[in-house]
Amino acid sequence: MPTDTCTDWQLLIQADIDGELPAADAARVAHHIAECAACAALQARMLSLRGRLRAELPRHPASATMRAAITARAKPAAPRLRPGTLAGLAIAASLLLVLPLVDNLPGPQADLVSAHLRALQPGHLTDVLSTDQHTVKPWFDGRLSFTPLVKDLAGDGFALVGGRLEVIAGQQAAAMVYRRHEHMIDVFAMPADTLNRLRAATGIGEHGQRDGYAWIGWQDRDISYWAVSSVDVSELRGFVSHWQRH
Repeated sequence: MPTDTCTDWQLLIQADIDGELPAADAARVAHHIAECAACAALQARMLSLRGRLRAELPRHPASATMRAAITARAKPAAPRLRPGTLAGLAIAASLLLVLPLVDNLPGPQADLVSAHLRALQPGHLTDVLSTDQHTVKPWFDGRLSFTPLVKDLAGDGFALVGGRLEVIAGQQAAAMVYRRHEHMIDVFAMPADTLNRLRAATGIGEHGQRDGYAWIGWQDRDISYWAVSSVDVSELRGFVSHWQRH
């Protein structure tokens, strides 16, 4: 178990696993875990328990009545609406309906899709906003223990929007954000050895699709990358192909 000096980290580790921490706090947790074997072991036990619960507990789809009630509660009375509010309400309602479906995915895949969905909420998409790869890439320096690639794919129809810090399955990660028409594409990056441990523990696949969201993974040197988006799977494959060619 963690030592007394790590007591304050226990709730933070739990909140991190549940996806409740802001990116900056999640990065602090990841940094602590990298240096503390006791807290790393605690995190591993929590992740294992979450995986067992997801795999073994029965799940029941929400009824049409429940979905309708959730949608209705997500819509405030018309007189209180302000300009720009409708877009936020639409995103919030869609998240209420989609997140229960994401819970049916294995741990890392669920974290990838959940992180993508959370980022679509207003104000969560980027920590650094720039279309210049030479601005986004240096921004990650000193904030991560590794240096992810950031590529300019605007000429191929995928415009760079910016980047942010993320935590995937309790591990520190980078997210590079691209736009394809009305869709956003997140490219998550983490050390390859970290992902290999996750794959061995959970069986995460290198590509897949669920409920309108697709993910494709690949490795470049010692870093693993994952593209996640609601674009058509063929377009996501095209994005990955362009990325790998540059």
